Amino acid sequence: MQTLPELLLSFNPDKADIDQLTVEFKKIAQAAIYGGYFLINNSYKIYILDVEFYFHSETADGIHEPKMYHQGDVPYFPIGSFHPHNSGVDVTFENELKKFRASFLIRGYKYVDNKETYTNNKSKNYNPTYLREDLFGNASFIGGDGLSITWIDAPVDNYSNKRLTQGPRHNIPIVDGEDKPREWRFGIDKSDLI
Repeated sequence: MQTLPELLLSFNPDKADIDQLTVEFKKIAQAAIYGGYFLINNSYKIYILDVEFYFHSETADGIHEPKMYHQGDVPYFPIGSFHPHNSGVDVTFENELKKFRASFLIRGYKYVDNKETYTNNKSKNYNPTYLREDLFGNASFIGGDGLSITWIDAPVDNYSNKRLTQGPRHNIPIVDGEDKPREWRFGIDKSDLI
């Protein structure tokens, strides 16, 4: 199985339609949810539990995403960048040569350190500020090493066989010209929640 970084680096949507993108996004979601975690400042872990995908082609005949925050006349993010915004934190995998923007929004996660574990997942109380604080809020540029976020490959046994929930993205309307919402939200199966 490919790791999350490998999948993001090799993502190639050339001539893909919505259904093909959905298959590719599901592979990425599988790796993000069951393939490892983010290690923050070498002291605590963030496990991804729920993601929503966004894709926008910068070409006239491509698939467009009206709700994508990062598009148009702005620089492309390097693959694997974090993009914090009012809806949460995106993990980006854009490609300037192929003229597309792509990311997944982390909708739910589990925080684990030596003292506590808490889950912020699929609740009406979801607040993207919590993830921003957990990812970026414990770093100091004075007397410390600054911020360190590392993806750790730690796949769950047989993770390619693990089930994901799938459905439409939260608060995203049907795109003009399409007959149903894009089912680009994937989450951990409830039976796997600890």
